[in-house]
Order: sequence, then structure tokens, then C-alpha cells
Amino acid sequence: MNRKFPKLFLLAAGLLAGSIAAQAQETGTATVKMTYVDGSNADTSYGEIAEGETARAGYNKISNNTVAWANSGWGVNYVTYLQVDASSLGDSITVSKATLSIDLSGNASRALTYGAGYNTSTWSSELTANTADFSITTVGETVSISKSSSSTFTTSTFDISDAFKDDADNVVTILIYETAAGGGYVKNPAVEVTYYDKSSSASYTVKYVDEDGTEIKDAVEYTGAVDATVELDDDDTASFTTTDSVGNTVKYIYKSDDASSKTIESDGTTVVTVTFYKASTYSYTVTSSVGDVTIQSGTVFEADDVTVYYPQYINIDGTLYSSSKLSSDGKGYYFSQTITEDNQVISITYSATSITNVVYFSEGENIDGATAYRGSNTAIRSSYGYCGSYKATDDVPTLEITTLPAGSYSIVGVYYGNGSGSSITVNAGDDALMTSSGSSNWTGLSATLSASEETTISFASANGGLDYIYVVAESYTKTIPSYLMASFSAPINVSVPDSVTVYAATACDGSTVTLTEVETEVIPANTGVILAADAAGDITIEPTSDESSADFTSNLLVATSSEPTAGAEDDGNAYYGLNADNTETTAEFAQITAGTTFITGKAYLVVEGSSDSSEAKSLKIVFGTTTGISEISSSKAQEAGAAFYNLQGVKVQSPQKGLYIQDGKKVILK
Repeated sequence: MNRKFPKLFLLAAGLLAGSIAAQAQETGTATVKMTYVDGSNADTSYGEIAEGETARAGYNKISNNTVAWANSGWGVNYVTYLQVDASSLGDSITVSKATLSIDLSGNASRALTYGAGYNTSTWSSELTANTADFSITTVGETVSISKSSSSTFTTSTFDISDAFKDDADNVVTILIYETAAGGGYVKNPAVEVTYYDKSSSASYTVKYVDEDGTEIKDAVEYTGAVDATVELDDDDTASFTTTDSVGNTVKYIYKSDDASSKTIESDGTTVVTVTFYKASTYSYTVTSSVGDVTIQSGTVFEADDVTVYYPQYINIDGTLYSSSKLSSDGKGYYFSQTITEDNQVISITYSATSITNVVYFSEGENIDGATAYRGSNTAIRSSYGYCGSYKATDDVPTLEITTLPAGSYSIVGVYYGNGSGSSITVNAGDDALMTSSGSSNWTGLSATLSASEETTISFASANGGLDYIYVVAESYTKTIPSYLMASFSAPINVSVPDSVTVYAATACDGSTVTLTEVETEVIPANTGVILAADAAGDITIEPTSDESSADFTSNLLVATSSEPTAGAEDDGNAYYGLNADNTETTAEFAQITAGTTFITGKAYLVVEGSSDSSEAKSLKIVFGTTTGISEISSSKAQEAGAAFYNLQGVKVQSPQKGLYIQDGKKVILK
């Protein structure tokens, strides 16, 4: 027989059911006691901290479910311990939710990050660092406090419900830790709990499925108050990764659930379904605002965070461009970014500095042969997140950084040391140029160098590394040999000295190379040229901010690199350098043996597909007709009887090999 109940009766029944559900769970306040321990005073007990008084939270790291001192030398080695006692609310209760409210201080030097966790130890007001249990299971989200006075407190909350799961006596130990350097203060902890009587409880199941309804991880069984509406934990809706049937890593992100429509049935049949969707894979690229430099790139799952480490400086055409520190504490060149879309581009702003005429720049970790180093704090302090280290050996006492041609230079670097035993030596040739030792932080290095010959810059370090290094050229010194010609190049624009003529190589037929005069007052950066002078000896070549208007597009000469690994390759091509065979009396291009390292500050020719042994081992120099230069022997020149003048118009009584003016025309004596 069907029986229809009046609406009033149904409403009353609904109110009664709501009353039962409301009575099934109650709220109350747990008793909280607080103390702290200090690793720097490991045997000292600080007793119970009274309401309104402060405990300390130090600079900690969390690894392998343990709290440890992140940097013991900083003297902020504290952990706060709380006893949260909900047993007074009843002997047969189950705590379903617990929320910790606590006041957290700022720090005048940096932003702070606090977190909470629990372990199974017994709290005591007599705890010391030597007797405390440092194991931890972290709970809830961390809390960030902006840089502010240590006397400024912010009330924050942590969900510590997990600490009460499967806890028989409802008395738990909570740890408050702090993971940003500096440490802060905490006070006034209070805990509110929601609980129910175990006699009115029943089990219920939470299932985790994808959008097709397929279970994607094991279901979990919970216990709750009969007739209460199901409340999911943060863990139930948290994103997670797993491995699919073919071994690929898959990330699932929470979409929806039906918990709000489910109450806990007394027979344990309640099932709550939480639905997730499969995360997409997103690509991202980090670029500089100038210079089109790709700083970092990769792929991550949708909504994942990436940590971006970026360089302090970028070298563009000999000028350093700098970026500010984007980290939240203003200490390092790094930041965290959530990737929210595919092909996301993140740009870092760089601005020109006054540092110009830079002929070499490198991050320490990018020096060929260096070991990328990360000691304590290196990642959050160093340019690009790393330093470069090299430990001396008997065979190779220092690692080559770069080789500089003769000239005058300013050299600047930054060294990261990791406390006692840290040291660095930067050498110029065999001599120490810059040193530092015993550093426990970042040390600026600077020196000037006057090199009368090609000089190798190298370094070795211990317990630390070279963050970055750059070299500024004040001037170059070029030696013009007896045959009055020399190859030259520089990574910056330089002025053409008086008494010097600039030549480009405009043709090469396998036996000769044609040099053509280029009328210019500036040699552009990274341009190989031949310099001709009217006298042997040293000339000074100065950097310039001027640009060259001359056309070097048909120039076959290649500038030598500042990198120590650059050299002739075994690639089927022939490489030639001016006087590469060191014949002091002949101006010609001699073939360079494959594997030979190029000398910095010079220029070379590449003749494609000509490394066969039958090819010429040297190339004779001829001069382009546009220059009006003739090549004659010394004897024929003397027989002609005409006067010789140098390129400055000064008459030369006894001309030797080189360039001269005779009868108004340029001639080269051989």
C-alpha cells in the first residue's frame, strides 16, 4: 500500500534528520602547550612558553621526513614543539578535523615560509635539541609571511587533522618549522577540533576515478559520524601522478566530487566518488628581454610550478646587460612560475649597464671542464643557480678559462665559498691574479692585468666555486713582425691605429690568397683582418664605441674565438693562418694542422674540401688591383732608383721588407 505523507510531516522529518546530523559532530577546543629547542644550545630546555610569549622557529630544511638545520652556522637552529590535547573532550571521541591557529612573525631581512607537521613523540616542557624527536610528517599548506619587523605578527592557520588519524588518546605532538633563511617567532597557538562519538560512527569509502569512471588509484576507507555529511580531506582532492599501463607518467587534477550529497550510512555502504581529469603537458620557454637569449626551456604538466634560475648578466656585443633579483627574498637570481598554458613564454627584463668592452664573459659552471657546484645556499644566491668548481690535480693544477692576447685588461669575478677550507685562485699564466679563502658567502674578485704576451687565465677552487667572471679590454698590444703584416681580430669594435692599413681576404684559389685594402677607421667586432704597418714593433689598439661603415661581407678571414677549445678541425677542410709556420721572413698563409688550438686575437682562412695531402701547404699573398699595390723584390726596387716613403710620407733611406710608397704607388718589398 502506498502511503503519501503530508508536506508538513516531510518537512518535520527533514528537520529531524538535519538535527541528527548536526548533533552527530561537535566542535570544541583542545589544550595546547608550547616549547622550542635550539640546536646551538643543544642541552638547554626553555620550558613551557606562556600565552602571549614567543617561541622560536628557525631556518630548517625538510628531507626524508626529518627536520634538519638548513645552515647551522647562521645561529637560527630552532624548532617549535606543540602538545595538542583533545582528550578532555571525551574518552570515546574521534577527531575528524583539527585547525591550528597561531601567530607568526615577520623578518626584517627577508620573507619567511612557515610549515607544520607531526610525529608520534611525547611532548615535554623539558625538551632539548638533544632529546627532541626531529622526525616529521608535514601537513597542510605552508604559509608565507612578507618581509617585515620581527615584532609584527600575522595570525595563520594549519589543517592538522591528519595528526589525529589513528591516534588512540587524542594527544599529538606538532612541530612548527621555517624554511626561509633567518627564522622567526611564534606565539598564541590555539586548536579547534570537530569530533564525534565512536559509538555513533560508521565506515565509508572514497573512490578516485577519471572522467570515464575508471578507478585511477586505490579507494580509501574512512570512519565518520553516522548521518553526517561527508567532508573530504585535502589529500582526497590533491593532484597526483601515477604510471599508466604502458609505463608513462600521468598527472591527474581534481575536477569534482559528490561528497556534499552523501551522508554516512550506519551500514557502511556510503561511497563518495572524486573525479579527476588527465593533465595536459605544457611546454615553456624563458627568454631575455634583449639579445634573444633562451635562458631555460622544458615541458611540465599543466599547472605545475617550475623554478627558473637565470644569469645576472648577458653579454651582448661587449656590453653587459643586467637583471634584478626576482626572488621573493631579494637575495638570488631565481623565481618560481606556474605554467598555465602550452608554449608559455616567460620574459626576464635586462637593462644595459655601464660595463662595456667586455671581451670575455662566462658563468662559472659553463666554463669547459668545470664542475657545476651547489653547496649550501648556492642555488638561491648564485647567478644562474650554480657556481663552477675545479679541484687542482698534480697534472692539471688549474682549469683554463680563456686566453687573452697581449694587452691591458680589467678582470672581475664573484666567488662563492662554503665556509672553512674554502679557497679560490685565479691565475694569469703561472702567477696568481686573484685569490680568496675562508669565505662563507659571496666574495667579489677584481684585478688589472698588463700582459706583454698572450696570457692564459685559469682557476682552481676548493669547497666552493666561481659564480661568474668577465674581462674588459682597456687596450690590445699587437706585435708587427719583420715582414710588417699581422692577422688580428677582437670580440669588440676597435680603432685602426695610425700607420696601419687594414686588409680583407677577398679571394682564394687554392694557391694564392688575395688581400684587398679596406678603408675604415674601425675594425668591427669578431672580424678577421690583416694589418699592415710601415715598421716592425708593438702597436696599441684601443676599443671604441664607434661603428664601421666599411663593407666586410666578402671577407674570407675568420676571427679566432676567445674560447680555449677553438681550433682547426679534422673535417676535410684546410685551415691557413698568416705565418702559421713561424717563418719570420715570409708573409704567407701556412696550413694549420688539424687539432691545433687557434691563438686568440688572430684570424684564419678555411678552404673547403682541401685537406688532402696534395693540396698546397701554403698560400702566396697577392694584392687586389683596387689597392694599387705592387709586389717587387728589394733588389729591383733599389735598381729603380726612386725614393721610398713610409705610409706617413717620411722618406726611408734603407727600406727593408714591408709596405712603402714609391713613385706615388704602394709597393711591398719582399
